Amino acid sequence: MATAKSSYSWPAMLAGVLSESYRVVSDHSRHFLALSVLFLLPLSSLLIASPSLLPLFIHRRHSFHPKSLLRSSPISPSSPDLTGTLILSAAAVLSLAIASAAAAAITRSVNHGFYGRPVKLLTNLRSLHIPVLRLIATLLSALLIFSAIVALIVSLCLLLLLLLSLLDVESGSVPPYSFAAIVAAITIARLQLEWCLAGVVAVMESSWGLRR
Repeated sequence: MATAKSSYSWPAMLAGVLSESYRVVSDHSRHFLALSVLFLLPLSSLLIASPSLLPLFIHRRHSFHPKSLLRSSPISPSSPDLTGTLILSAAAVLSLAIASAAAAAITRSVNHGFYGRPVKLLTNLRSLHIPVLRLIATLLSALLIFSAIVALIVSLCLLLLLLLSLLDVESGSVPPYSFAAIVAAITIARLQLEWCLAGVVAVMESSWGLRR
């Protein structure tokens, strides 16, 4: 019994995951390289270029002459630019779509390679639309739940501050913000631990959103 239990310990399982991952990637190295070029390269290029392009969209009406950048006076705020907002929103949606497509393609390729099935690039790309939609639905569901948890914790924190003010208790003696941050971190970490494979389930199974 001791031998059976030791074989399922977390170091042995981690070593097994690493060895199987190395085997799958080594057997289909060209396939994963093609996926990296198709998905990860455009996404990384977009993320690298976004800090340089963001000021151009936000302050598009201002001149960026080198002498003007050396001035210490701050740029006067202007009215929100609808075009810049739409461009940033489109960039965010494009980044989410590329990241979801990359995750879905890699997940399906690893699953097929693990079970010894043929891993074909064109076949994988043709069948990505439904898994990507399921993955995005799962991400939005998780984001909605996380937002509701954070809103609930913030509301409880504000309620605690209101009770402390009604009871004439100094807020410095009781740190409600630290307590709220600890509770939020523990709750989100617990949910992240339970949902770490939710994206894989959404891609490989007919599951929309988070479902037991």
